Amino acid sequence: KLPMALLPMIISALINVNVSLKRIRDFLLLDEINTNDISYEYTPGVAIKVENADLGYDNKEPYFHNLNLEVKKGELVAVVGGVGNGKSSLLYGILGEMHKLNSGKININGTRAYVAQQAWIQNATVKDNILFGRPFDEAAYNQVLQASCLITDLNIMPAGKYLFLI
Repeated sequence: KLPMALLPMIISALINVNVSLKRIRDFLLLDEINTNDISYEYTPGVAIKVENADLGYDNKEPYFHNLNLEVKKGELVAVVGGVGNGKSSLLYGILGEMHKLNSGKININGTRAYVAQQAWIQNATVKDNILFGRPFDEAAYNQVLQASCLITDLNIMPAGKYLFLI
């Protein structure tokens, strides 16, 4: 009686294993991104320059065709558009997460960082999430609270007044 009761769960588990193995196989068989697609040459006054680049998620079809972009140092740039219009894809291209399909150029003058759209928060205190293992610096800590507009939120919390030092 017990083996017959367990049979549906075993079948379900085998189907899940098959789906998982297919996803892992597909991931492992993806084309490698060429890390030499992006150059890091010093260009005075220019932070990012993309010239005539065709970029795609695979080696076959371009997502961006003949892309040209120049961001000057110190310039604030907003990438605006509706859902599915390519804002994240543009960032992936600059980060080198897309294939460069032609002889176009992508040059980054300096370093780059990417913060994903989904927040990543440790299961710890607000203070620990801000410090992230670094030594406590009161001025920097207060600056982060101010810049992230957390002071109003912390004031609402019962123990909020103890979380900031301003």
